[in-house]
Amino acid sequence: MKKLTFVTPLVLSLIFLSGCDEKYSREWFIKHHDEMIAKYTECLLDGTWDIKECQNARDAMKHEQDKPDVIEGKKQAIEKLKDKISLQPVPDLNNVR
Repeated sequence: MKKLTFVTPLVLSLIFLSGCDEKYSREWFIKHHDEMIAKYTECLLDGTWDIKECQNARDAMKHEQDKPDVIEGKKQAIEKLKDKISLQPVPDLNNVR
């Protein structure tokens, strides 16, 4: 009986978690441009390309790169990245010993 109370939640958790991965597949992002651009921008700013969702968003962006909304979304994402980089302090290398 103890095994059953342990195994049942484990199996249900695995089923639930495996369903989440499919929601944000490459194909899903291709069909949902606004979410694709938002995730791409988030991953670009955070540098989290090792996450599967980010990889799917990036692959979908490449697939849809000729679409006008995707072109504009990528431009805005790059501008946000430039703004983030410009706000980072520049180290003073003259005082390094």
